[in-house]
Amino acid sequence: MLLWLAYSGCHSVLAVSLMCVALFCNGAVTISTLTNHTDITPNFAGTTFGIDQTLTSILSFIVPVVVGVLIDGQQTLGNWRNAFWTCVAMYTLTTIFYLFFASISVQPWNSLRGTWDVTTTHQDSVEKFNDNEDETNTLQTSVG
Repeated sequence: MLLWLAYSGCHSVLAVSLMCVALFCNGAVTISTLTNHTDITPNFAGTTFGIDQTLTSILSFIVPVVVGVLIDGQQTLGNWRNAFWTCVAMYTLTTIFYLFFASISVQPWNSLRGTWDVTTTHQDSVEKFNDNEDETNTLQTSVG
């Protein structure tokens, strides 16, 4: 979409339409990366998400500077195409990186001192609690 936007020329309706479609597609793609924090580390999803968003916010300050350098005070279609090509390159590289290195497996550093089991369900926890309660009642009956 960004490539088409780069070559849309001075057709404002086409440019706005392409930008809307590009942002829609971006929203559909980024939802998978946002939920990945919960997949890989349920115990520290907030922390990893915070680190991720901090880096994203830093880039939000850097991008306008890079575009300013690429445009260099001359807002020609050629300079804007260079800016859009830079965006396409960044999207492509980060997508390839994510496809090869992303995982949905819970990471070993997720566990708290090796005691947390993310496969435990709520029902397992209730049964374990009830078993402990039965042992406590049996112990009280035998002592009393």
